[in-house]
Amino acid sequence: MSIDARLCCAQCGRPLPDDEAQAGEWRFGELAAAGGLDETSAGILLCPECTEDAVSGGFDEGASD
Repeated sequence: MSIDARLCCAQCGRPLPDDEAQAGEWRFGELAAAGGLDETSAGILLCPECTEDAVSGGFDEGASD
């Protein structure tokens, strides 16, 4: 099955890899590789680095300048 090339990390914008094994390392990457995500639901897709930041609290959510 072909992975939708328009899918990317919802946090940093990195494109989802074409390789299903690499895509499987992403949060919800297996779902994306199986065709279970579209552009609307792709907001849950995170690359491994952004997933690590989310788990460790590295995102500064709700910050204002």
